Amino acid sequence: MNFVHRYLRVYVKWSGHQKHFLSWDKAPNNRSIEMTSPFTTGVNPDMNSLTLYNLTKDEFNYFQKGRQVAITAGFYNSDASAKNGGLITTGTIKSMTPMSLDGVDRSIQINFNHFPDISEDVIKVKKVTKVRVAVKASARKKAGTVSVSDLISAYSKAKTVEYKKWLAAHPKATSHERGRKQKEFTKARKKYNSTIRKKHSKKTKTKKGSGPLC
Repeated sequence: MNFVHRYLRVYVKWSGHQKHFLSWDKAPNNRSIEMTSPFTTGVNPDMNSLTLYNLTKDEFNYFQKGRQVAITAGFYNSDASAKNGGLITTGTIKSMTPMSLDGVDRSIQINFNHFPDISEDVIKVKKVTKVRVAVKASARKKAGTVSVSDLISAYSKAKTVEYKKWLAAHPKATSHERGRKQKEFTKARKKYNSTIRKKHSKKTKTKKGSGPLC
């Protein structure tokens, strides 16, 4: 069986409701959908960007802050009777741009994180008794050290804030301009990640090789 048709499907969910948008090479579902999904191993969720074209006003209103988004992609066979694909990413809508007109195409951009937003959930914690534990100075020093993942996460978060400021300063930017700007930030993240990991690797090798000579 040959899988010859690429597809991408976007789901938006809220309060027991669900709508989906299919994009592949067959009309009437041959509309364009673009997605940028950076990924790091930091603790803070990365921000995804989803751009959809030629939505109706009602379809645009499906995308609201706080609703859940899921994206699947893969391939259909020649007669679309079978497919091979899976979930790409899912998360919570954090912001979106107003519908804009790029030439003859209407487009909107939705920004969402990698995971469902649980920041407002109430978490019940049982009361516990405090226990004082003696900690060696060397252990305290190690605990206070900033990890590579923390540095990468902080840099990624700063770049996300920088991108949001750019969007706010350029409300009329086209989807092409927004995509180009996102690629710049993604390139900067990758460069920083590579640099900081190399420094950490070099420092680790230096420590291992600094022992007494036999």
